[in-house]
Amino acid sequence: MTGELVHKPKHYNHGEIDLIESWYKTYPWDQFVAIMESHIDKYIKRHRYKGNATQDLEKALEYTKRLVEYWLLESVNE
Repeated sequence: MTGELVHKPKHYNHGEIDLIESWYKTYPWDQFVAIMESHIDKYIKRHRYKGNATQDLEKALEYTKRLVEYWLLESVNE
């Protein structure tokens, strides 16, 4: 599909760290989760009103997948 546009778009990587990783390292856990949930919600709610609905749904899945990865990381570190 649109691969890099969904999984790790270039505009999310300024410098050595990607945007989501930066949020994870910058914000307290609860705020990071809220940020991720808001992006998931955004992509799900607007997908049918954009030209490429599938891409937005894939972005929602990507944010969900990454949130799960961080959730598992946090649960291991507790």
